[in-house]
Amino acid sequence: MMQADLSDFLNAATTGDGPIVRATVQEATVSIETSGLDHLPVARLGAPFRGRPFVARGRILFEVEEGGRVVRSVVFEETAAVEGSTTTDERRAASTAAAIAEWRQKAFARIEREVLARYLNPRA
Repeated sequence: MMQADLSDFLNAATTGDGPIVRATVQEATVSIETSGLDHLPVARLGAPFRGRPFVARGRILFEVEEGGRVVRSVVFEETAAVEGSTTTDERRAASTAAAIAEWRQKAFARIEREVLARYLNPRA
């Protein structure tokens, strides 16, 4: 899913002119963060009912090609967290989707600002 979103974003944000960019997703994960309380037997009983941090992480390798060879490589990393719930499969899925949406919003804004503006030819 991340690769397709990234391709759509890059196609919309860049022109056909200029260098070629290859983007490779190296990491795309969503995890539920735990705390010390989660390891205490009594606290584990209430764990599903507490808000839990769902953390989305992504790492993308951008390679800029000119004249058929890679002239620049940029590794981009972003992390985003949202408070979610693990009480049901539906809530867990919704929390995972919210973490991915938050990551996408933060990451694509930074990619446009820090990668495209610096290394590529963004559309006006």
